[in-house]
Amino acid sequence: MLKIVLTWTPHEGQATRPFEALDRLYTNILLAAKNAYEAVESHHGRDFLLLFRAHHMGVTGIHSSLGILSPAANLLSAMLCLEARAEETLISDLRSLVALETDDDGDLGLRLYHKSFSDFLEEPSRAKDLFVPEDRVYTHLASCFMQHIIECPLDFDSLPAEWEELPLPELYRESLQEAVEDLPSFLNGAPAIDDEEVIGFTQNGGWQKINNLLPLLYRPDRWFCKNFDDWIGSLQKFTNCLKARKPEAAAVISAFVEKWKNDIKQCNAERRRQRDKDPGSS
Repeated sequence: MLKIVLTWTPHEGQATRPFEALDRLYTNILLAAKNAYEAVESHHGRDFLLLFRAHHMGVTGIHSSLGILSPAANLLSAMLCLEARAEETLISDLRSLVALETDDDGDLGLRLYHKSFSDFLEEPSRAKDLFVPEDRVYTHLASCFMQHIIECPLDFDSLPAEWEELPLPELYRESLQEAVEDLPSFLNGAPAIDDEEVIGFTQNGGWQKINNLLPLLYRPDRWFCKNFDDWIGSLQKFTNCLKARKPEAAAVISAFVEKWKNDIKQCNAERRRQRDKDPGSS
């Protein structure tokens, strides 16, 4: 099967629909993989095509207002609130088209054998009923991030001084960091997000949990510190859009936005005072 895919070229007379035969092959492989995956009892309720498209975007780049994410495959599975090694099960019936490989840094990545398969996934006229638009992935990731934060087993009233000291497995810790850092951007990029999910996140203390975690992320050597203005801007933009639909939830979020702006302003002022007192410390 892999040899057919790698060596395929359109025949003469296929100029008007040059990928028709290849697309039929991709469609059959994907449908068989979808049916096999979703038939497993532990996968009940999961959308195979959505999850695989998320992993595909992990290769091509997941765009946010703060940059482009290309998480390792096992990290992305954790971000999607899936079990350990879920990415292996996800592609188990697609091995003629993709593989999981470890790069020089030790990160696990999805490799697509043929660019035409990636093109197929990104083109609705080719993938037809199997096409998953990017905004559906962003919506699902936003939902997963909120779930991730709410279900986190930490004692949020007694956190350590450093993020790396959080009593969580390393992969869980990394995925929690991604959830906190990227949730505002993905909420903005998820036009189909259910307002009730945002209300549930708010009522279950999601923003308070983020509030308790932020001091661990706002450090001079961290990405979050350098991108805080964009992060808070994304959250404010989302909140402004939410006001007309769900004013009470928007009011709660707005209060946190103003608190965080003030907290960071005070934090930066204190750091400047420390530098002025001891110039050699910077």
